[in-house]
Amino acid sequence: MYSYIKKLFWPIFLCYLSFLYVIFCWGNWWYGGSYSCRPMIDAYSILAFPLACNFKFALDKLSTLKKYIFFAVIFILVVLNLFQTFQYSHQIIHWDRMNSKAFHQVFLSINPPEDSVLSPSPSPENENR
Repeated sequence: MYSYIKKLFWPIFLCYLSFLYVIFCWGNWWYGGSYSCRPMIDAYSILAFPLACNFKFALDKLSTLKKYIFFAVIFILVVLNLFQTFQYSHQIIHWDRMNSKAFHQVFLSINPPEDSVLSPSPSPENENR
């Protein structure tokens, strides 16, 4: 980015760092159980400049093979994001109870396994009914 827009590099970089600090210095950093970090949406307009610079760099400076690899990686990450949004909307990825073990159990799965670590544990109230 620095080579494309030198005048904006440091303001964007410092603004983004301060934005990250302010957003994530709170104890409640997950912000209401959504898929993604909702407060970061405000930074998308700032991050559009580095994203555009990366695409311009890829189109101008990379060889043909590296361009294909670059855009293939971008495509795979976009598809992964869309798939995980599908998982979240079908409650395969839980908004609160996910951890590393649970995530690896449902990664790239359309249906959660029966013995999922996210399965509701039997509560004493339900056993008496």
